[in-house]
Amino acid sequence: MHIILIILLVLAFAYSLALVVLNNQAISVNLLFSDVANMSLGLVLVATIFLGVLIGILLALLLFRVFQNKWEISRLKKEINTIQSQLTDANIKLAQQAEEIRQAQQKQADVVVLAETTSVNNTTPHNPSF
Repeated sequence: MHIILIILLVLAFAYSLALVVLNNQAISVNLLFSDVANMSLGLVLVATIFLGVLIGILLALLLFRVFQNKWEISRLKKEINTIQSQLTDANIKLAQQAEEIRQAQQKQADVVVLAETTSVNNTTPHNPSF
């Protein structure tokens, strides 16, 4: 990967050098607030290409960041939905277990009341009326 990058940089430098050498006419450049009287056409071309590539790279990075943020937001929304469904399932199970505990406590209370009623009936004196 590094070798490919080095080769590309050498080719870009060679292309820039060829532009400067082959286009050596002097031109006047107006930079809105100042004028450059004598500047090589090749140098202007190289500077323009460099600025265009730099602006393109910066815009691509910005655009990639926007897409990366959208992908992250989408992933987090899916994760939120999954966690909310897990929470709903857990709440349903919790309610079912609470109902089972309430029913078990009610049965236990009924057994205690029945046992107390039975023990009270067994302790009352029997008066046989024969």
